[in-house]
Amino acid sequence: MKKIIFLLLVFLFSKSFAIQIDSQSNRISSELLELKRVSDSIRIDDSLKYSKFEEDIKKLKESEKEKRSILEKELNEFKKQDSIRNALSALQIDSLIKITPAYPVSPFGDTLFLIYSGLASFSAKERADAIKKRILSIVDDFDCKTDSIVVFVNDGRTDLMFGEIFLMSIYSNDALFANSTKEELAKHYADLFYQSIKKYKEERSWQAILKQIALAILAIVIFYFLLRLLSYLFKKIVSFVSKNKDKFLIDIRIKGYVLLDVEKEHKIILVILKLLKYFSYCLVIYIALPVVFSIFPVTKSIAYTLFDYFLNPIKKVFQAVLDYIPNLITIIILLFIGRYLLKFLKYIANEVESGKLVIKGFYTDWVKTTYYILRVLLLAFIFILIFPYLPGSDSAIFQGVSVFFGIIISIGSSSIIGNMIAGIVITYMRPFKIGDKVKIGNVSGDVIEKTPFVVRIVTPHNEEITIPNSNILSSHTVNYCNSEEGLILHTTVTMGYEVPWQQVHKLLIDAAKRTINILNSPEPFVLQTSLDDFYVSYELNAYTDKPNNQAGVYSELHKNIQDVFKEAGIEMMSPHYSFISDGKEQTILKE
Repeated sequence: MKKIIFLLLVFLFSKSFAIQIDSQSNRISSELLELKRVSDSIRIDDSLKYSKFEEDIKKLKESEKEKRSILEKELNEFKKQDSIRNALSALQIDSLIKITPAYPVSPFGDTLFLIYSGLASFSAKERADAIKKRILSIVDDFDCKTDSIVVFVNDGRTDLMFGEIFLMSIYSNDALFANSTKEELAKHYADLFYQSIKKYKEERSWQAILKQIALAILAIVIFYFLLRLLSYLFKKIVSFVSKNKDKFLIDIRIKGYVLLDVEKEHKIILVILKLLKYFSYCLVIYIALPVVFSIFPVTKSIAYTLFDYFLNPIKKVFQAVLDYIPNLITIIILLFIGRYLLKFLKYIANEVESGKLVIKGFYTDWVKTTYYILRVLLLAFIFILIFPYLPGSDSAIFQGVSVFFGIIISIGSSSIIGNMIAGIVITYMRPFKIGDKVKIGNVSGDVIEKTPFVVRIVTPHNEEITIPNSNILSSHTVNYCNSEEGLILHTTVTMGYEVPWQQVHKLLIDAAKRTINILNSPEPFVLQTSLDDFYVSYELNAYTDKPNNQAGVYSELHKNIQDVFKEAGIEMMSPHYSFISDGKEQTILKE
């Protein structure tokens, strides 16, 4: 029961849809008739006016040249307006014809003509189907004589008859859509019927069938030998490549790495040739099928369908390429401009880096970072300009994929972007450069690498530490290599109050001057940093131009301090040791 109701609803819907189309077609036909009537009426009025103008000009005498000239100008202006009205009328009629649904009359596969208008309750589609059935019904009785189909002119219509069999009627609407008269259109349709039926009968005669079979066998034989020829050619090509691989092929290297050697290249070429061979076989077979099918009238439609499957995509691709040429030219121009802007930017960067071009307040170690930032911005700008001209850029799928990748990148790269921005800020802050001795947070060492994301440091214990740029930006950094006078190394010793401070100062300065990599200018100096209960704190300060070798310099300096105090016979005691000493005998080791 449900199926019956469903089928009934489908039938009613299709019927209502067909009625709407027919009503639209009838409405357009009525509009066309009204346009035709108005156009004919205007044409008649214009011809009367034109005749009146000519009569008035003829009546004028030779002496009335000025009046004749005025009338001739009015006549020319009238002709122009008349031609414009006729053109507009024809344009209106053509536009109405284009939007009117048409149904083909194709009894033998090929379309003979189109039916645009129905007749009363008889729709245009039903009318086309009825004409097709009537033509097919007379095929067996058709005697292929030119006068077999007769034209009868009646009131309001023109009929086509085959003997006593009615084929179709032609009305004013049909003539209007065909831009012809009813009688001329009827003669044309009669000739079409005669030619199509004659061709149909000739194609199905036993002589034609034998000829078609012979042609089909010939086509199959030709395509068979074509396949054999392709097989032979590919064998020759494979043999030639195998014999001459060492002569024509070379290893593909990237900076010393062998990406593809001769043997791998040979195998890849053989695989490509094999795929090309199979593709050629498929292409030949695909072309052979429609060629063979097109020989027989019964299978011609299959041949056309197969050809359409192959040719339509090619036509669409070719048409798409032709339509895309203006956009492609725009993209090429934008890329050309962008390429030379990048070259100009690179040239300026090289000039600044080499010192030939000096920009006040711009340091040479900013060049690479600034160049890469401007390069990325320029490339992004060029891509934004090019994006609307890319094929499919306005499609929902393309936009959806772009949004998806944007979300993925924004979610997954927050820390990466943070480190990259921190790296850019650090570059322009210039807190250190490669080779500097630095202390970042609790880590001390020499800077060996700066990247957009991290900085690598080697400690005095030969440990390589990687620090993210965001951590560097959020912590304090000490650079031991920035001073032009040199780095001040400082160490503190404590002495009792019984030792003269002048002697301590002299001994400490002597120890500094004995130390390699300690500068004599500026001279070392001593500061008394505190006066405690049992001792005085002396801070030795000395300049060095080897800040990267601090550990070695400090070690040698401490050795020299011990040596000078031992040579002077002065004890170096800690406060706790001096507390338990009786003060009578020195604790310095005797030699």
